[in-house]
Amino acid sequence: MISPTISRPGLRVTVRCDDPRWRGWPALVRRVLRAGEPRARAGPLIGPSISKSGGAPGAWSVGVCLTGDAQIRRYNDTYRGVPRATDVLSFPAVSALPASVRDSERGALGASGTLGDLILAYESVARQARHCGMAHGTYTMFALVHGLLHLQGLDHHTASAAAAMRAREVAALRRLGVRHPAA
Repeated sequence: MISPTISRPGLRVTVRCDDPRWRGWPALVRRVLRAGEPRARAGPLIGPSISKSGGAPGAWSVGVCLTGDAQIRRYNDTYRGVPRATDVLSFPAVSALPASVRDSERGALGASGTLGDLILAYESVARQARHCGMAHGTYTMFALVHGLLHLQGLDHHTASAAAAMRAREVAALRRLGVRHPAA
């Protein structure tokens, strides 16, 4: 089931629910991602890494698929070679990544484009929420923020990269009134 696309200046979000347990969740997804718009009052989630790459913040699109562990396990195995479920997968659009992390297409980023797609698995998000002592919806917000930052080229493969990404997560979650799961 594809829910209506929200389109506002700054961000277009399309949410697809492949698992009925996510029914009713697209509104939360949109709330989190709208907080990331380049022109968001409290400061954007989408911005520093994108604008520094040469593009002006404009109309960005993000696709979100809300599914279950079986489907995300297949994606994780197929695209990452990891045959297990995870809470969130991020598939950045190459052109949305800053030049420092792009493997190709080093041209200047246009004024609008696709950041990429996020996939969340219901069971894995619920499991992680329990592990962190958080409500399912609260952890879903974290997973969306985490995935959105991955779409912009941030990662946690080194200690310094992880610290930078966590700082952005903490700031974004604070704007949403949510604590970081590791806090």
